Amino acid sequence: MLFADGAFSHPEGKTAQGVLRHSTWLRPVAVIDRSHTAPTTASVVPGTDVPVVGSLAEAMRFEPDALVVALTESDFGESVDGKFLHTPREPGDLPDFWWDTIRTAVRDGLHVISCLHVRLRETELVDLLADGREIVDVRRPYENLPKYSGRRRRTRARLIHIAGSDCVVGKRTAALQIHREALSRNIDSGYVGTGQTCLLAGCTEGAIIDRTPVFQAAGLVEHLVQRADPRHDLPVADVLDGDGAAVLLDAARRVWAGPRETRGAL
Repeated sequence: MLFADGAFSHPEGKTAQGVLRHSTWLRPVAVIDRSHTAPTTASVVPGTDVPVVGSLAEAMRFEPDALVVALTESDFGESVDGKFLHTPREPGDLPDFWWDTIRTAVRDGLHVISCLHVRLRETELVDLLADGREIVDVRRPYENLPKYSGRRRRTRARLIHIAGSDCVVGKRTAALQIHREALSRNIDSGYVGTGQTCLLAGCTEGAIIDRTPVFQAAGLVEHLVQRADPRHDLPVADVLDGDGAAVLLDAARRVWAGPRETRGAL
């Protein structure tokens, strides 16, 4: 089940929306959002019909295996006079309802997959885990960050590069829609993602780019594209976000450079 309290129908609910729309390995059975008045997800993500409930207790009747905390602290908001007021919080500063829901999920024997900035595996919740259950912090730094070479040449695949100058402008959605359409046309497509929703949706290669020191971001992007390249004819790369755009664009452009017959663009 997806936890998107207060944000599901707003831009801050993009992770829950993205999982519902595109995930290849998560099968949501319910969404928890006390502020959402519609009974299902259909009004927010057309083509879906997952129940929306107001608490973990209500969601448990759908027999979930895991609680996916599909929010970060910065996605927090409150309803004021019927309107959503975005009021971001600092890492670890969770509302009581969030902590209570996560703690109860652990005590009830569920896996917890967390997109929060605070690392739940470093809290007392680990001591409450039932045998065989896990807490997974999605926003982990990439291990053994590779250095950017700028000299590596790609082997054969064409690359579609999805760029954006800010968060929540549709980069991932565009990339995954192109990826899905390519697969429907029997094109051997892969997907390189750089955010939490990308990992939850299921990508060929991925990392949390904003957990990477900016001077190493270009090397990481180069590495991810290089790893996806031999396995697919068409890697779709969703790699740009906010202030790091110029650095990452240069990395993707250099990785893309190669013999003219292997180049491609959209």
